[in-house]
Amino acid sequence: MARMFRIPIEIAKFVVFKRLKYCGVRAYCAAQPITFLGGIIMKRQSILLVVTMAFLLFPMASQNAEAYMHFNDGQTHDIDYIIYDGIYVQGDTFGNPTTVNLLPGGGSIMDVASSKNSRVMVSGGSIADSLVASWNSYVTFSDGSIGNQLYAFDSSQVTVSGGTIGDTINSYGGLITISGGSIGTDLIAGLNGADRGVVIIKGFNFAVDGTPVGYGELHSVLGGVWAMEPDRRLTGTLLNGDQIDNNFYVNEGSRIILTPVPGAFILGSIGIALAGMKLRRRREL
Repeated sequence: MARMFRIPIEIAKFVVFKRLKYCGVRAYCAAQPITFLGGIIMKRQSILLVVTMAFLLFPMASQNAEAYMHFNDGQTHDIDYIIYDGIYVQGDTFGNPTTVNLLPGGGSIMDVASSKNSRVMVSGGSIADSLVASWNSYVTFSDGSIGNQLYAFDSSQVTVSGGTIGDTINSYGGLITISGGSIGTDLIAGLNGADRGVVIIKGFNFAVDGTPVGYGELHSVLGGVWAMEPDRRLTGTLLNGDQIDNNFYVNEGSRIILTPVPGAFILGSIGIALAGMKLRRRREL
């Protein structure tokens, strides 16, 4: 049964840290016309300042945060109405998953967060702020809108096949698979060396900064945290036909994997097989 409660400490930390970390670090780094060595030093100082501010503000966040609607009974809940608070979903005390289906007409004026063996299936509606998956939860996003970011923490799994995300997609220790949808700004894989994120993108005609790259993995350029990475632009066509045209950043140890759509893979396999047959015929002749 759903009930109202104050935001838990792990989500309180997220609410504060997400705004300071992304906006503060990237805006600072992008605004500095400095040399490479000086830039590394200054950016590290900026990151340290941002992280320190976030941890100092954690107690304030947990005390003053707005109430969330809590679903933790191991049952399935269909939301086709607006909840004027956040939504927090987790499994019950016996480990049974709680499922929330966000349907057309439904939504939250704050964040939607999944944790501890829960399921969130978004097939419509709107989330005014961010969608956060953590602690082995599973999220699908096929339609609807997210006003700000989508996050995957702590071995969670997120599948994006449609809909609109207003800001960034961030994999911090989780797995995000993208086959459709519109992404507002950036793709980010990884938070630090311990939180190794993976983003799988299904589609074709991929290019980085205008140069075709085919399929494979994209890694860190400088071998550090994502905030120090140079801007790189990924373009292409996703599985459902949507276009991807976004900057991306990869932390050391994390990766973005570009994979073909099933049809392209089959056609490629047929092409290889036909080439092999022609080669054999030539040898026979």
